[in-house]
Amino acid sequence: MCLKKGVLTFLALVVVIGAVVSPTISAKANAPESNGIMTFSVQYSYTDAIGVNLSFNGNTAQCSGFILPSGSYNVSATLALYKQVVPGWQYLASWSGNASGGLPVSIVGEATVSNGTYKLVIRGNISNLEYPTASVTKTN
Repeated sequence: MCLKKGVLTFLALVVVIGAVVSPTISAKANAPESNGIMTFSVQYSYTDAIGVNLSFNGNTAQCSGFILPSGSYNVSATLALYKQVVPGWQYLASWSGNASGGLPVSIVGEATVSNGTYKLVIRGNISNLEYPTASVTKTN
């Protein structure tokens, strides 16, 4: 269990560091970039950073997201993948994660997809104080 927490913490740290040094990062919340990365929400009081990444490897959607709280708060989050259909979005898959004591929550998942437009959404809960969300839309 301790090893699993360490791996998740390491993954979250890699995502955060990658987001900070990436030249394609948006400093504005909810502004998706062409490469699928969206991060650094400044509109939240208890959330320092939130991000999602959606990429495709053939018929596999590779999904990841993270939430970094601004203090020693507990974080729970759900990462959900949707496919665009007429007239809206069809739910495909979701993954959950949590962290405590101010550690970031990092979630990774994969799903089988076909051609089309997909949306990846992360929704969080920061100690019942706020509920950050971020999303990215990409076409396979």
